[in-house]
Amino acid sequence: MNKILVTGAAGFIGSHLVKTLYESGYEIDIIDSFENVSPLFKEDYVNIISKDIKDIDKINTSCKYELIIHLAAKSTILWCEGNLENCIQDNIIGTYRVLKFALKKEIPIIFASSRDVYGEPLSLPVNERAPTNPINLYGMSKLYAEKILEYKSSVPTIVLRLSNVYGIGDRIDRAIPRFIIGAKKYNKIIVYGGEQVLDYVSVKDVVNAFIKSIKQISNIKYEVFNIGTGIGITIAKLAEMVTERLGGKIEFLPYRKVDAKKYIADIGKAKEILKWIPSRNISNDLDNLVDYYSNIG
Repeated sequence: MNKILVTGAAGFIGSHLVKTLYESGYEIDIIDSFENVSPLFKEDYVNIISKDIKDIDKINTSCKYELIIHLAAKSTILWCEGNLENCIQDNIIGTYRVLKFALKKEIPIIFASSRDVYGEPLSLPVNERAPTNPINLYGMSKLYAEKILEYKSSVPTIVLRLSNVYGIGDRIDRAIPRFIIGAKKYNKIIVYGGEQVLDYVSVKDVVNAFIKSIKQISNIKYEVFNIGTGIGITIAKLAEMVTERLGGKIEFLPYRKVDAKKYIADIGKAKEILKWIPSRNISNDLDNLVDYYSNIG
């Protein structure tokens, strides 16, 4: 049986991914701090070998992993703004430790990066050759992690710059769950800004991007791919779509300067090389999200 090491497996994206990998016949070892555990995560799918990616080089394992999928990160923008040292330790130093482990054992890497590396793009849609100029510490940490992989890695490496990922099992402080819970529980949605145009991609399509990357990584030295839909929606419109289903009012507060104002992914490269095409969109999935998040929080 093929074996994969997944960091950050207990989180939102990780919980969906390890389920798919398990059902595909992979044996999965994981490293996770279990600070933010998705309700969908099941330990039955995995073997827990550590709770800190910074200790990965201390792991006493003779396993020959087929691949490392590196998801572990502090991924909350506002949290990173107030916790610079921890953000650096986990997102940058943690990635470096993962890379050292991969190089020692000659294991390919798939790294989950973010559209936040682009900051405020000059034009839309954004392709992988666009300038990287993060406007928040989270984006900076992801960009530095990418640079470490680009300049120091001698194993096949794929970087997936994920757009705004949505789906069942996400943290309830993120936009879509927060909008739904706000409308259902408080009859009010709070929106910071509103005119931001963002690209929301389903976690199911994101998982498929990882699966496609696994199939292609043996043909790749180092490549970066945008993973989104190529379709933008304003935050105000997203809030309106929720109130259309649940009622309630929308309260607009000032835009937060650490949030990007616009991003739509150019996904042509992922379509061409990974043979990946998104199959879902937020308009069609919102009813299921409303049903799920209306009952929690």
